[in-house]
Amino acid sequence: VYDNDGQIVRDVYGMPVTIETGIATARRLGIVLEDVKLVAAIGSDTRWWDFTMPTVSHTGPYGEGEYALNYMLHDYLFEGATESNRIVKVTDKSVWKWNDTTDTWEQLGFDLGTIYTAFYLLGEDADGEDTYTLDERFFFEETDSEGYTAGVEEPDELRIEIKLPSAAEGATSPSPAEYWQYRINGGAWSEQYVLDDESPITEASISLDGRVLPIKIKLDVVEPDDLFDVCVRPEGVDPEDFDDPIFQATIVPRIHDGQTGETCFSADRGNPVDMRGYDFAQRTYLVFANPNDRVTAWDGQMTSKVERAGSNAPFAKTICISGGRVLAGNVIFDDPYTDLVAPLAVVYTDTFLSRGFRNWHPELDILLADTPGEIVKLLEMGTLSVSCYKTDAVYMLVYQTGNNPFRTQLMASNVPGPIAVSAVAPLTENAHAYL
Repeated sequence: VYDNDGQIVRDVYGMPVTIETGIATARRLGIVLEDVKLVAAIGSDTRWWDFTMPTVSHTGPYGEGEYALNYMLHDYLFEGATESNRIVKVTDKSVWKWNDTTDTWEQLGFDLGTIYTAFYLLGEDADGEDTYTLDERFFFEETDSEGYTAGVEEPDELRIEIKLPSAAEGATSPSPAEYWQYRINGGAWSEQYVLDDESPITEASISLDGRVLPIKIKLDVVEPDDLFDVCVRPEGVDPEDFDDPIFQATIVPRIHDGQTGETCFSADRGNPVDMRGYDFAQRTYLVFANPNDRVTAWDGQMTSKVERAGSNAPFAKTICISGGRVLAGNVIFDDPYTDLVAPLAVVYTDTFLSRGFRNWHPELDILLADTPGEIVKLLEMGTLSVSCYKTDAVYMLVYQTGNNPFRTQLMASNVPGPIAVSAVAPLTENAHAYL
C-alpha cells in the first residue's frame, strides 16, 4: 500500500492489511490487489481503512464470456451519512456493484432508452449526392418512459418520412402544404392530416403494423403558410422538376436488461470500458465509454439503471471529467444524417447543472491534428486540466472561461504514446506514467 509520495505504508504479502497510522496529507491510497473490498471500521477515524481479502465465489463477473476490464475504489462521501457501497466493477458486458451487506457482487440493470434523431429535409446537390438539411418544425414526443421497444419480428430501426404536397401558390386540390402524411421504413403512407383547416392537425401517434406506439410526431406550425418555403413551387418551374418535400428521421429502439440475449456493453479486450466517477447533488454518478457503445451513465442508486448519457451520446474510446463537463476522445457520432468519425477529436458536454452532461456538442469538437495519431487516453491532471495521450503526441487541455471552455497546448510530438486505454496511470496530482 503506497501513499501520495510513493512511500510504502504496509508491505505484508498474503495477509490482511491494516493502515494503523493516520496520513493527514493523503487524499487517496493506491493499491494493486485482486478481489479486494474496502471496509471502514465503525467509529474509527475516516483516514483509517482496512483492506481485506473476501471469500470469492467466481460467478457473476467471472462467469462465462465476461472478464474484468476496470476496477474502481471510488471516493467516499461524508455528507451526513457515509456511502459505503461504492465499489464498482465493469466487465465487457456488465456493470457490477459490491454489496457490503451480503458480501456479493450485484449486477446493475440497464435501460438504454429509445434514441430519436432530428428531422431532415431530403435534397440533392449539383453532383447528385443526397443532402440533409435540419428542420426543427418536426419532432418526436415520447408519451411514456419507454418509447419504442422492438417486439418479435419488428424492425430494429424505424425510418420515419413525412411528406407534404407541393403546388404553385394559390393552387387548390391540393394547395401547398394542405396536409401531411408519414410512413415507416418505406411502407404505405398514412392517412392525410389536414393543415388547411380551422383546426389543423399538428400531431399524430405512430402506428406500426396495427400497434400504436407511445410516440407522437408533432409539427411546430399553426397553418400551411408556415411551410410555404418548401411547398410552394416557384413560377416557371415544371411540376416534374419540383418534388413534394420529404422530411426524414430515425428511431433506434430501447434496449433493456429484460430482453433475452442483450447486454449493457459490447466491449472486448482491444476496446475496454473506460470509467469515470464524479459527485454531484449528493450523488455519485459513473460514466462509461468504449468504442463499441454509446457513452452511458449511472446515478449511483441501486434502484436506478444504467442509461445512455443523452440521445446524441457518442461512441468513445476514452472519457474524463474536467471543468464540470464530461470529455470524450476518439469519438463517433452515429447519426444517419450527420455522421462524425473523429479519431483526432475531443468533444464535451454541457456542465453538470440540470443534468447537462447528457447534452453533447459535436459541432464544438476540439481537433488535435498537429500529428496524425489517434487519441488513446484522456486523464485528469488536477481538477481543471486534462492530459490527452495520442499514439504519437501528448496534449494538455486546460479549462478556461469563455465560449471555448478548454485551451489546448501540444506538449510533445513524434513520441510513442500509450499502448492502450488502461496503460496510463496517475502517480501524483501533477504526474502521470504510461506504458
